[in-house]
Amino acid sequence: MIFYFIIIFSSIIYENKIILVISYIYLIIHLIGGITYLKGYLNRLYSAERLKYYGFYELIEMLYLISILFKM
Repeated sequence: MIFYFIIIFSSIIYENKIILVISYIYLIIHLIGGITYLKGYLNRLYSAERLKYYGFYELIEMLYLISILFKM
């Protein structure tokens, strides 16, 4: 979460293309995590209750990252 706040609150970082690339890489990693969650690959590692909360957390975090990237 600190990563997101750094992007939002620093006007210097908005001009930094490296941070933008890192943001896209981070988004791709979260998309892959979301796909593995939806496909059920994580069932071997975690209980259904933990996966429900993990999925909700990933959804909120991914939407937040997408909104940051569109503001850039």
